[in-house]
Amino acid sequence: MVPVASATPWGPAAQRASSSARRGSRTLALGALALVALALVFVLVKGHGAREYRVIMQNAGLLVPGDLVRIGGVQAGTVKSLDLTRTVLPR
Repeated sequence: MVPVASATPWGPAAQRASSSARRGSRTLALGALALVALALVFVLVKGHGAREYRVIMQNAGLLVPGDLVRIGGVQAGTVKSLDLTRTVLPR
């Protein structure tokens, strides 16, 4: 039976370099993950600011306060109030 050497053919210096490269890539990946997590937290915290839009329409006959407002099929808010302009257009 022939004994099998446990070292790589490049020797201990190559093993240390390989280990250092793996550690560096892990650090880089962990840093990138932390940056993405930080950006996500920022978007979630700052992204929920209330926005108010005023719209002038030619015909808003069936629109009432409390109706859902959808943008691209996704609920974006509700109708707060309805007024008439001086030209009698709903606003």
